[in-house]
Amino acid sequence: MGLDMYLSKKTYVKNWDHNPNVKHKVTVKLNNKIRKDIKAERICGITEDVMYWRKANHIHRWFVENVQEGTDNCGSYHVSVKELRELKETCEQALDALSSAPKKTVKVKSVYKDGEWSYSDEEVYDCEELEDILPITSGFFFGSTNYDERYKQNLEDTIEGLEKALSDVEEDDYNVSFEYSSSW
Repeated sequence: MGLDMYLSKKTYVKNWDHNPNVKHKVTVKLNNKIRKDIKAERICGITEDVMYWRKANHIHRWFVENVQEGTDNCGSYHVSVKELRELKETCEQALDALSSAPKKTVKVKSVYKDGEWSYSDEEVYDCEELEDILPITSGFFFGSTNYDERYKQNLEDTIEGLEKALSDVEEDDYNVSFEYSSSW
């Protein structure tokens, strides 16, 4: 259980008779043998898993607010290249803010046993600026609500993943689209 988040890339590869200059060849193999149950001429698109996040609630909140028009419903949503570049820039801003932020120690719930929670100390970033850049959000098993090392790691992973995903895509390439989805 928990917040699972996915970014996929879809590339349109349909071969149309009216455009003989643009032809794709798609072959699907299993153990080096062509799959005869999949008809290459019927393939319209290829979907690639680009990124997966687990309980990165601040990234999820960004998608809800900037792509899903505030609706948080475990749906699938088209994400433009421009929006993905904006997310990358936002993560870079948040990471930059963390680089100069002091840390403080807070008590966090750690283990529930015999009807009571035990607590442990955790170092978190003391950075109010993040509330304006890329704030955390709470939800049903959404993960930590602290600006901690996991928050920072999710920023770094998102920047790296988006750099790879966007490295070979032009903003006006109508044969490529991205989709974000989540579940919990």
